[in-house]
Amino acid sequence: MKIINALKKKISGRMSSEEYSAYLRGKGATIGKTTVFIDPKQTHVDEQAAFLISIGDYCTITAGVTILAHDYSFSVLNNTYGIMPQNHRQTKIGNNVFVGRGATILMGAEIGDNCIIGAGAVVSGKVPDNTVWAGNPAKQISTLDAFKEKRAKYYEDGAITLAKGIITRLGRKPTYEEMGAYIGLFAPRTEEFRKYFEALSKRYETVADNVWNMEKKYIDLDDFLEKNHLV
Repeated sequence: MKIINALKKKISGRMSSEEYSAYLRGKGATIGKTTVFIDPKQTHVDEQAAFLISIGDYCTITAGVTILAHDYSFSVLNNTYGIMPQNHRQTKIGNNVFVGRGATILMGAEIGDNCIIGAGAVVSGKVPDNTVWAGNPAKQISTLDAFKEKRAKYYEDGAITLAKGIITRLGRKPTYEEMGAYIGLFAPRTEEFRKYFEALSKRYETVADNVWNMEKKYIDLDDFLEKNHLV
């Protein structure tokens, strides 16, 4: 009955990430702790061979992702040559991996730890630890270290873009909550403001401390807005 109810939820789109993970585990898949399926309704994990699929801890699987452990291309050989050479392979995704929207992880793929797979990528073969991949077929486009430096460089620009969008489109100043992880730039490091940092740790316990320990460049949110000529 539990499996039937889980299947009904999956079909209706009401299944949560936790429920979908439990459903896949029930079919033999390995799903690590704190791994999240952003939109289970639009995620396609090979249920026929789920026991050949392993996804590590702290992974983010976004909408439209497909993860396979077999294919059906042998049907062409069946119709042409009268043979049925089925093919199954283990598919592994390591720890702390982000899989972008619409990516396809083909059977036999082995993605290492701390990897980023870009939206729409088609991944096969081995993906080394600490790398960033994109494209069809997917190729390495960066190391994780280089990606970190690039994102850090534009971190403040992202904060300005977000704040400007709220001011321009909503006609008011942004709140600390709306600024998300950008608050590391300007939020006072006092107990009064600690709650805003703690709110960032709904999934990862380390986020609050990591943002808290960032270099603070402004007195507060108003100072950030004024010095960037947003108000």
